Amino acid sequence: MIRRTPLLFVLLAALACRSTSHDAASPAPAIVDAEGYQLLFNGVDLSGWVNVNTAPGTWTWRDGMLVCSGKPTGVLRSARMFQDFELQLEYRHMQAGGNAGVFVMSDAITAVGQPFTRSHEVQVLDGTESPDYTSHGDVFAIHGAHLTPDRPHPKGWERCLPSERRAKPSPEWNHYKITCRNGTLKLAVNGAEVSGASKLSPQRGYICLESEGSEVHFRNVRLKELPSNRMQLSPSMVATADQGFVSLYNGIDLNGWRPLAPALSAAWRAQDWRLSAAVPASPLWSTRDFGDCELIVDVRATEGQATAVVHARGQSGFEVAIEPKPGNAWSRVRARIEGSRASVDIDGKLSTAKLEQAPRRGPIGLSGEGAGRLEFANVYVRELP
Repeated sequence: MIRRTPLLFVLLAALACRSTSHDAASPAPAIVDAEGYQLLFNGVDLSGWVNVNTAPGTWTWRDGMLVCSGKPTGVLRSARMFQDFELQLEYRHMQAGGNAGVFVMSDAITAVGQPFTRSHEVQVLDGTESPDYTSHGDVFAIHGAHLTPDRPHPKGWERCLPSERRAKPSPEWNHYKITCRNGTLKLAVNGAEVSGASKLSPQRGYICLESEGSEVHFRNVRLKELPSNRMQLSPSMVATADQGFVSLYNGIDLNGWRPLAPALSAAWRAQDWRLSAAVPASPLWSTRDFGDCELIVDVRATEGQATAVVHARGQSGFEVAIEPKPGNAWSRVRARIEGSRASVDIDGKLSTAKLEQAPRRGPIGLSGEGAGRLEFANVYVRELP
């Protein structure tokens, strides 16, 4: 029997306030060299880094290089936050026209309806030029972050175009030096400063490397933390911290989800960072069972008037429906299931429900009702203690 959770819009302090930062549990700092730099990668594995929303094989090591396959679109981030620092690295694209990036002051997980985080991006692009963007070290704010470019953009964007073209084409190596200090960002490409910005918001956060479509290599990624002459930052200037969320969808295939019967599996398709469903769609269930947990799921209707449904603790447990928004807009669902109580936040509208005779554990599910097509993205879960 399907039980639909009533949406009673009341304030839920648990959703807004109950979180645990994992920043303090980060790995111990690496050995610092004579110049004050520490290597951020050990050359063997991804210790000290978190695969936010990409597949296990997206990031690998080969010949002392961090190799990014470019698939799926997403990010790898540092396990701890940084504030004032110098970051140096080398990169090369293995495909002409390749795309990637370095994000600084990043949130822990991806923004609503995006494969990337709210952050400040230092562009890592090859061979693409236009009046609005270049392959030579643009600096810009993305997905809710803000900055003031050192030189006004021709269209007023929060984006600094480089003062000169210094990047070498694929497959040559390029060197970046990124300096963040006192709310400013400066980028030097192959030995000369070309881009910058001030009034960064946020000014403390994670560092991310971007996967976006094609193979790119990184090496000699090292960081030196800089002393700060500022008082403690206000909470609005600090990125959202790691709360322990883990992605359930790898952007490549349905590994981690229970196989569907052939007649039902055709409704579901892995489409890079989005999971597409032709509605009506039978539930797609996680292979793992969960008890008390918190979920994040982004969803939108791309065709028709399809309604998305998010399940927890199996078919007879918790269920919430998300009505489509106009213009194919994304909704973010954040649900907390704890004991016999559930709380739900859908785009800032908050509600609670009591779960009667619900099982204590069960899989997480995604499904669709009505007719049309749905897309799910940013499917995260964290188990509650």
